[in-house]
Amino acid sequence: MNYKTCDETIKSLHSNTGEVFILSGGRRMKLADCKLDIDIVRHSTVYKARNPTGYSVRERYATVVFCLDTKTAAEIGESVFESAEGYEIYFEAEKNIGEYEKIKLDNLMEETVDLFENEWVFRIEDEAVIRKLIKI
Repeated sequence: MNYKTCDETIKSLHSNTGEVFILSGGRRMKLADCKLDIDIVRHSTVYKARNPTGYSVRERYATVVFCLDTKTAAEIGESVFESAEGYEIYFEAEKNIGEYEKIKLDNLMEETVDLFENEWVFRIEDEAVIRKLIKI
């Protein structure tokens, strides 16, 4: 093997006050309330090179995992996915004790959606959003 990879979680955020919206036909419709977990991950790949330590390529991404509130998500079916052009998530993050900031996440890339387990996993690679999440 000429390379070694490593994933390190550098920050985790949790919120019980999220809202998921679906974007379709230029409209934004509320899909459901949600609880979400966000992990910011540093992915490193070290390649062997002429020098003994090799060289490292690093990237950061955020993984957003959420479960929809079953009361507000009762009407979700396959037609939702057929018309979806994108998703937005709004949630409140605690900056300091008793001080919250409303955060908008967009440009989400679907990784997995498991309706049976009610687990939705998205990925964010936008560096500006990742920097903002790290500062919280």
